[in-house]
Amino acid sequence: MSTTVRAEGAGAIAIGGDAINSIFVTGGANQFFIGQYERLVEAYLNPRALYRELRLDQFTGRAWLLRAIDDFLATNDRGYLVIEAEAGMGKTAFMAWLARERRYVHHFVRLMPDANDVGVALRNMAAQLIRAWDLQPMAVGGVLPASASRPDFFEEVVYEAAGKRDEIRPGEPIVIVVDGLNETAAPPGRNPLALPVELPEGVYVVVSQRTVHIPLAVATPRRVLRIRAGSPENLADLRAYLETAVTEPALAARLADAGVAPQDLVRQLVTRSAGVWLVLRYVLAELRNGTRTPDDLGSLPVGLWHYYARFWSEWQRTHEDTWPEMDLPLLVTLTAVQEPLTLDALCRLSGFPDSERAARLVGDAWRPFLQVEEGTQERYAAFHDSLGEFVAGKIDSSALTSAERPFVARLSAAQREAHDRIAERYLTAWGGLEGGLPGLRGEVADMDGGYGLRHVVHHLAAAGADAVLHRLMELEWPREEAVDPVDASPAANAWYEVHRARRTFAGYALDVRRAWARAERSGTLALELRYALVAASVNSMAGNVPSELLLLLVDNGVATAGQALELARGITEPQARAEALTALLPVLTGETRAETVREALASVQLVPDGYWRAGELVRLAPAAGPDHRDDLLRIATGLSRDYDRSISLRFLSAEPERRTTEPVPTAFSFDPADPQVFAAQYLQRTRRGVATLLQGIGADPGEETSAHRHVAASRFVRDPRWRAELLTASAHTAPSDARGDILRAALSISLMAGDRDALNAALASVAARLAAAGDVPAALACISEIRDPEGLTRALFAVSAQAPPPQRAEITRRAAGTAGRIADPAVRGQILRQHAAQLEGDLDDLLGSLGADWRASVWAAMGERNHDEDLLAKALSTAVAATEPGRARVIAELIPHLPSPLLATAHAAVGALEDPEQRDHGMTVLAARMGGLARLGDLDGIVSSISDAHWLTEALYRAGCGLAAAGQDGPAALIAARIASPPHRAEVLARAGRPAEAFAVADGSADPGERIAVLLRIGETGDQDRDGIAHARTALADVGDPVLLAPLANAVSLALAESGRPEAALDVVRMLPEEKRAAALAPLAPYAGDAVGEAAGLARTLRDPVSRARVLAGLMGPLVASGAPDIQGHLRETLRTLATGTRAQLLEAVPDLLPGLVEAAGLQGLADLGAAITSAHRWWP
Repeated sequence: MSTTVRAEGAGAIAIGGDAINSIFVTGGANQFFIGQYERLVEAYLNPRALYRELRLDQFTGRAWLLRAIDDFLATNDRGYLVIEAEAGMGKTAFMAWLARERRYVHHFVRLMPDANDVGVALRNMAAQLIRAWDLQPMAVGGVLPASASRPDFFEEVVYEAAGKRDEIRPGEPIVIVVDGLNETAAPPGRNPLALPVELPEGVYVVVSQRTVHIPLAVATPRRVLRIRAGSPENLADLRAYLETAVTEPALAARLADAGVAPQDLVRQLVTRSAGVWLVLRYVLAELRNGTRTPDDLGSLPVGLWHYYARFWSEWQRTHEDTWPEMDLPLLVTLTAVQEPLTLDALCRLSGFPDSERAARLVGDAWRPFLQVEEGTQERYAAFHDSLGEFVAGKIDSSALTSAERPFVARLSAAQREAHDRIAERYLTAWGGLEGGLPGLRGEVADMDGGYGLRHVVHHLAAAGADAVLHRLMELEWPREEAVDPVDASPAANAWYEVHRARRTFAGYALDVRRAWARAERSGTLALELRYALVAASVNSMAGNVPSELLLLLVDNGVATAGQALELARGITEPQARAEALTALLPVLTGETRAETVREALASVQLVPDGYWRAGELVRLAPAAGPDHRDDLLRIATGLSRDYDRSISLRFLSAEPERRTTEPVPTAFSFDPADPQVFAAQYLQRTRRGVATLLQGIGADPGEETSAHRHVAASRFVRDPRWRAELLTASAHTAPSDARGDILRAALSISLMAGDRDALNAALASVAARLAAAGDVPAALACISEIRDPEGLTRALFAVSAQAPPPQRAEITRRAAGTAGRIADPAVRGQILRQHAAQLEGDLDDLLGSLGADWRASVWAAMGERNHDEDLLAKALSTAVAATEPGRARVIAELIPHLPSPLLATAHAAVGALEDPEQRDHGMTVLAARMGGLARLGDLDGIVSSISDAHWLTEALYRAGCGLAAAGQDGPAALIAARIASPPHRAEVLARAGRPAEAFAVADGSADPGERIAVLLRIGETGDQDRDGIAHARTALADVGDPVLLAPLANAVSLALAESGRPEAALDVVRMLPEEKRAAALAPLAPYAGDAVGEAAGLARTLRDPVSRARVLAGLMGPLVASGAPDIQGHLRETLRTLATGTRAQLLEAVPDLLPGLVEAAGLQGLADLGAAITSAHRWWP
């Protein structure tokens, strides 16, 4: 028998319209959960107490509002409906009534322990949808996985619910009610509560908010309904409510005793309330409890703010003896605290000496102003945010009299003192900032149930104690010595470490946002830069732990199974998390193992649909066991591609003894028919990178006897994930006494941000900009903490290139000396070749340790710079004597710059190369040079010696362009006739003055993609009679395949921009789907010109925050050059968005940001950025 569940039932969830066919099964007392696992019923924020506070049984009116909602649902296939109103207008009451009566999925921000903990909201709404639509794979056994706190999980649940609805009850709307959107801060780059930008068909979100700006970015229909206090509809509803209220026996008796007609009371309250429903709550409570008589309404103030002012100023006047020391501190503390607290806690925080009086106040006279949470001890907080806003002075003062304004100012000052008092209480208990807060390492950190850890940053911000707040956020604790000295860091960020130990990452992220907002408010750009890097650093800390490493850590006693499980759960990328959880199943037992299977199933469900989800499914299946076969089948059935679905189902249907995921050797084939082959190939594919890395070491790492030597040998791998994979693989064959240290090193490295190259490059770009401005000491200070020789060498050369001549030579010598410490000769040679133009003096010692190829390469670069034929000859003779493949590379580098008499030697050297690919490449470079010199006889012999079709086409093309540039149009046209590639042939013809023939090539191409490529090649020649680029733009309309359209449109838009037509380029970008626009927009930035503002506007429409930030960063220089206003605002917007990605992504954008930074903050801004980068790397290496 099915049962429909209403919200007022104990433990119930009001969900899913009239279609709920199940109730929660709460399970036995022996069910427990590790980490962030949570039963669906526990994730649900039950609004039963809120419904009682709101007296929903007396709800009246709003029929007009309900009709507007129904009209929106009927006329849109999905969308957001926003209900706006000022404070106290009954938004929450209506949303609660709507959720209860129609049993919609619902979320009330005021019920959240922390209004900015997005995970709580997402779990609450996901739990309701999962139970409403029986989405068992999303919460196996009625348990939400830890990933339920992430936006991607909630969005997946929404789409799964819509899909299930389409199967069983098509056409039924899924409505989600969210109340109080203005009461929570939007996570960077996302909507408030991380609400989805897009919704599936038939899904609607009804939200309520104040009439303030809320950054709700949606790609669906949206409508705003406003409840206005003075509107006829609102006043009629208010009157109808009062007409019912005056019939209550208790209130009717008081009216009769006072001789006041009910209709007179209704009329006066409608007028005095000014249409604000909250005023009615307070006044009716006064009438019911007798503190106000019905015949005294003439003195009632008009409107909410005036009511508060009158009530509390009158309270002060009539309680002068208790107001300063007791009532005022308790009032401001009640409005300052960030969650309901017990009366004892409120008394401690307010310094209230009389607990009995406090109990009388909150239980009697002040009760209408409070919400009360029942439990073993009642907890109290302000019923409505408007009271806190009034006490804080955050109201329109024009609503107050001149006598009331000073009173509110005194309340505001008292509340700031309360915030300061609360913050100081915790900081002192933790040992004080000056002492390094040692108490945070012990039990005192969690005093008052952890309230201080959750809210001390808020209280510091509200108190205006910015200096203390920023000191707290940058407090350092000594770090234990790292295994790898290159990546060693002397310090850890204390506040992060405290939250990391408790896995309250959302709380730390919220504190960063709060501190960042204070920095923005004070205009302290140095701190804004630091918080952007802090946020991005934390984003980069998870996801690098290899699954095999987790197993080895447990097997070798380095970590417990529980610790390894926590690491696996911290991986953010679903595929890597699924792999890690599956890998740990053999070492887990009992309920912990069962819960981990559930988490693995949920993670597999979050892997993008297709090959990778199928692969993780077959990896998990043998370990999950028969108990979860139905769950696995549900996931397999949901795969959209026929092959993925079929191969997964056949794997699951095989006999258990035949189902294996052991990586057996097999020749790779696409879409193998045998499910066992598919499984084996999938594992091979996900492990192939390790084999490649082991080849890079050049020797079996197991031959080493020291963990430090293993770590040092792995340094050639930059990415922490793959370096950890490499060390994990090497640990298998390492001596037993070194294995534990190797595994610890692998774990330490896997938990690093892993962006050393990006960090060094960012510091180098900042230092170069400082040097160019003449501040060489600041430039050198900026790069002083770069520890690895390669990064420091590159940075010194960057500074040297921009330094004034008197200092340039010394910095160059220092760079060359540092280069000598680079262990890899190839890397050293590459850097010296890149900066050869800066090298001077005797370089024999520096170059002596390089191979012949790199010595020749450096000499070649120096010869090119100085047009020194002797040095070029020396470079050529050295290159000819070098070994392959370096010999081929350097000779190819030299050919374009060699004096004519040396070309014969180069030709002979190329001809002697043994590798056909290298030989054909060298001949292609020679062909280009001979074409430019118009040496037709030599050219024919060179071209005829090329055997590879690709290189032959390239050689003819380059030779033809060279001939055309040399004025040899006839020979160039003859060469063009031999080119197989139409685009290359057309370009040579156009360059040879044959535009008609070139366009004939385009007209003769039936394939629109090839025709566009031809036209773009013609366009590059700048023919004035016919515009090849414009023709290419027109031809885009003939491209029917959306997959082909994107790269072609990118090429056309870039060609338009490079030819001085940025507006037309942006029009082409708009042709693309939104998800494809970022790739097209980014290359246009240097050519934006007068259209830079239009380009920035288009960039802001990109939904992916990292893509949006990259484009906005690229536009920074053009915006500065155009004299655009509010560069600091653009810089802030870009930093905020970049901080939602990884630190490497932010650091890679640093060179683009520098013009805006200099414009906004001058050279000091550059120095501040360098310091911020260094701090972030010190805390999160």
